[in-house]
Amino acid sequence: MFCNIALYCFVCLFLGRTDAVELPIKFIPPGAGCYHCQILLKSSRDFRVYVIKCVVNTDDVEAEIEFLTPAYQAVIQNIPIRNMSSQEWKLDAVLEGQGFSGPPSINVGLGEIALYPLMFKPIAECLTMGRLILQNTTAGTESIFNLKGIGKKPLAQDHIVIDCQVRQVTQQVLWVPNYTKNRLTYKVSSDLSMVGGAPVLTVDPDDLVPYSLSVSPWRRGVFQGVISFVAEDEDQQQSQHNSLLGRTDGELAFKKCSTKKPQNVGAANA
Repeated sequence: MFCNIALYCFVCLFLGRTDAVELPIKFIPPGAGCYHCQILLKSSRDFRVYVIKCVVNTDDVEAEIEFLTPAYQAVIQNIPIRNMSSQEWKLDAVLEGQGFSGPPSINVGLGEIALYPLMFKPIAECLTMGRLILQNTTAGTESIFNLKGIGKKPLAQDHIVIDCQVRQVTQQVLWVPNYTKNRLTYKVSSDLSMVGGAPVLTVDPDDLVPYSLSVSPWRRGVFQGVISFVAEDEDQQQSQHNSLLGRTDGELAFKKCSTKKPQNVGAANA
């Protein structure tokens, strides 16, 4: 946003006595920025140089940007910055709000339009408020953006196809990440009654650990289902851990998401 204002300056010229003369100056900036000029006054007896610096800010309006994305999925908004001044710009970024990220600074050349890449990547279902301030260290101006980030239900981490034999146990390793800065204990659940494994899994911050899944189909066919890893608070984790006492083939069986039978989407040929 550019401003269009007229600035009138009165320069007082001291004549060596108590008298002074005011020199009116009209200044109409084409846009925001820092403007420099010199005024040279000369006579047969004297020379005077006045250096004038004027910093013009845009209207004090804070823009708002809203992000909407599933958890663990990044979305990027490129913010255009146009430099119509007579010198190169350097902008420092001050960023607030969990899940928001971007480069600490950006340079904009003369007459160029640079893009500041602002990213939002939530690590859970959430509503996050933030703020971005782009400080123009060259021109002395700043732009403020209010941020709103909405993290929705995460998409599937992966799609896995497991080939199994009827009435035989097949082991499959799943890799479970922890993107947070806290140690998490996940509760494991599924809507497939033919699969089993440990009911809980603990993952350290910024770590990736394997989870062993057992698959034991009782008949032929193609079955589809979901395996979920859900992190809960400490009280819920302890309660769930004490209540899951069922065992299958010598190992703990995790609680199922539903009591419905898995969907048979296709039978193998006899």
